[in-house]
Amino acid sequence: VVVSFFALEHVSNPRAFVRNVNCLLKPGGVFYFLVPNIFENTADLVVADHLNHFSEGSLHRLLADASFVVRDIDAKAHNSAWVVVAEKSDVKGSVPVTKSVSSQIADMSTYWREFGGRVRDFESDGEGEVAIYGSGFYGALIYVSLNNAQKVSCFLDQNPHRQKQSLLGKPILAPEVLPETVERLYVGLNPRVAQAELVAVNLPELEIFFP
Repeated sequence: VVVSFFALEHVSNPRAFVRNVNCLLKPGGVFYFLVPNIFENTADLVVADHLNHFSEGSLHRLLADASFVVRDIDAKAHNSAWVVVAEKSDVKGSVPVTKSVSSQIADMSTYWREFGGRVRDFESDGEGEVAIYGSGFYGALIYVSLNNAQKVSCFLDQNPHRQKQSLLGKPILAPEVLPETVERLYVGLNPRVAQAELVAVNLPELEIFFP
C-alpha cells in the first residue's frame, strides 16, 4: 500500500507523481489517497499553493493513465475531500463517462472574481467597528480585501485553540465575548455552511455579510 494525504494538489506534475507510485507497488497493490474536493469547499480554487484541483472525472483519468483501476472515489467519508482507493493493474485503466463540471467551475471562477468587490460594497454601506467571524482562510481573505482594515476590531472563532491568539494583528476571541462596540459582522466561513453555523451562535443583532 502507498498512502498520500493532501499531497497531490501541491505537486507540479501529478501525472509523474502517480506513475512513480505505480512503480512502487506490486500488481494488486493499493494506492490510498486524499485530495481536496473543490465542489465541497470552493476556497480550494484560490489557495495559492494548490496547483491542481480535482473532479471525479479527472481523478479517474489521472489514475487510468498510470495503469490503476479505481476501486472507490468517496466524496462523503472526509469533510471537503475526495478519498480514493486505486489498485495497480497490468493494463491501462478505463475511464467512465462523468457529467461535465465546466459550468460549476465557471460559476466558482465568477464567485471569486467578484468576492473582493462584494466585501468592499458591504464595507462602503456602513460605518462603525466590525468583526470577522472565522480566523481561517475565508476570514483572512475578507480582511485583506477591505479598503480600511483598521475598522476590524477582532476575529471570532469557536475553536478554543485559536482563541487568545492573533491574526493579522487582530485578536481572536470567542464569539460570546464579542465587544459591544462592534456593529457589523463579516462571516468568513465556507459559504456552504456559513449561514447554518452562524444560526447556532448566539450573537447580538448585527449587520451581517455572508460570503
